[in-house]
Amino acid sequence: MRFSHSLSAIGFLFISSISSTYAANITFVNNTPAVVHLDYTNCTWVSGSQPDGSGNFPSHASALYSCAPYQNLDFAQYGVDTIITPAPKSYISVNAGGVAGLSTDSIDVTLKSNTATIAWPVPKLNYTDMASNIGTIVQQYIALKPSPATSLLPNVIAMDTQTLTAQKNSPDWQLQASYDASRFPLWNGAYCLANVGVQLCPHDFLTSYMQSVKTSSPSGSINTAGYWAFTAGSYQDGQAVAGGSADVKPALVGPLAVAEAAVDNGQTTSDGYYNTLINQLASYDLNVHTPNSAQGQGYPNSSDPYFNGALNLLTEALLTGNGNFNLNASDSRTGYVSYNQFMANYTAWTKDGFIVPFTVSDENGKEYPGIRVVFSVDVAPHTGGDNWKDAGASPTVSEGMAYGLLVSYAANDQASFDKMLNYILFEARTVGCAGMDSTQTSCSVKTNYLMPWMVDQTGKPFHYVNAGGFLTNGSATDADLNIAWALSLANDKWKTPSNNLMGNENYAQLITDLKNEMAFFDFNQQVNFMGNGNYTTFSPGSQWGNAGRSVLYPGYDAPAALKAMAS
Repeated sequence: MRFSHSLSAIGFLFISSISSTYAANITFVNNTPAVVHLDYTNCTWVSGSQPDGSGNFPSHASALYSCAPYQNLDFAQYGVDTIITPAPKSYISVNAGGVAGLSTDSIDVTLKSNTATIAWPVPKLNYTDMASNIGTIVQQYIALKPSPATSLLPNVIAMDTQTLTAQKNSPDWQLQASYDASRFPLWNGAYCLANVGVQLCPHDFLTSYMQSVKTSSPSGSINTAGYWAFTAGSYQDGQAVAGGSADVKPALVGPLAVAEAAVDNGQTTSDGYYNTLINQLASYDLNVHTPNSAQGQGYPNSSDPYFNGALNLLTEALLTGNGNFNLNASDSRTGYVSYNQFMANYTAWTKDGFIVPFTVSDENGKEYPGIRVVFSVDVAPHTGGDNWKDAGASPTVSEGMAYGLLVSYAANDQASFDKMLNYILFEARTVGCAGMDSTQTSCSVKTNYLMPWMVDQTGKPFHYVNAGGFLTNGSATDADLNIAWALSLANDKWKTPSNNLMGNENYAQLITDLKNEMAFFDFNQQVNFMGNGNYTTFSPGSQWGNAGRSVLYPGYDAPAALKAMAS
């Protein structure tokens, strides 16, 4: 059975021979964040981990095998992105004298002093080109929209012609701006504010996007968070959310404000649209719009403090910092949200229930202070599609943790930054997973740096009940990207983590380890869109495998994050 994920950077096999008995004791050690697939063995398992029924030997595991003369262990590399057929294989064979040897048609495998070292390399990715590729796909997608459709983006862009054709015939093609898509103007607008005149800026498609938004909503009062992420049950994309537009404005107004600033090079526009957005954004006070105020508002999963709190802070930081998060009290500029306003809202965010403490522990049981960002004050969202009620109230998503890192960095709050990082690392190392076994009950591909995209208030993943029991322990690529970006910023600014950070890794090592896992599990090479099979993009997350090639989430594009990864 072929396994669906690539192996990570380095694995080890230690081979010791016992010539007096004409047998070899072979210690098989998988030091990768993926599995090694044991294709065949007639050696005898003695102790340690064992492969599952599909032959997948767990990541970060070891086992002792006893191999008599002429017995052997065969192992292979399988992966979705390398697309290697047949998979490179290696063989540990014991000869008549009980001496183990290695033969291979794989890559970067050496045998020295009876130790076979496997170094299947991390895929080499051009992150700068990736940002350009995604921009090109978005521009092509917008160009496909029939007149008089707007250029607002959907949550998901289909990557194959058949699905695109069906999408064009859908009413949602006319006007569909979801929360996921709303991040596209935020991140691309911020990048253009900070990088005026570079390859990706100015964005023709960003300008087109904003012109279409202004045509659709001259007042700037688009009442969506968006709908897909905010509503459940009978609500559909394109319908207003109970509670009214005032409750959900910043989640889309904030990103639009950043995009409009970028389109006009940060200057107030002649039609006053930018000022309209800024005024709406500035009126949102997190001292008033607290998690407690969201409860009982008449619609399911009251998440508006999360969406509006996080995007309000991100937007204010980016507008104050002219596209970046390196803020100080002198950064306030005419037409921009002030540093003082950002700090006032940040203070409210840290004390009014948006974030809560969560003690974490390392592999030795030593405890460290952690912080998690509250996603929903009621039950987990999407209850109309997948029954996630077993998640309970107050879950946390990795996206929120990534945003928490960025806003705490902007506030120069290293103590909170490291506590949030503790929570991310704890979740990644205890329940992070890039592949489940065939029963969907245990992890066959462990990850250590990719946080599960959603966990309950106890820190555990839960099941999509209506989807056959799939766990929520795979990562979401947008969170992984923004965590990598935040780590890069922290390394540039603070260099050394605080004493609160668990483990011995510094920021630079953490970003390297995170990038290595992302390269295997979050990115797709040679993706087809509109007949072009030459795009490198990201998948939705670590457990999507080949299916991740069929869709693109435009809101996941964060050019500044990709630029940070490139450096």
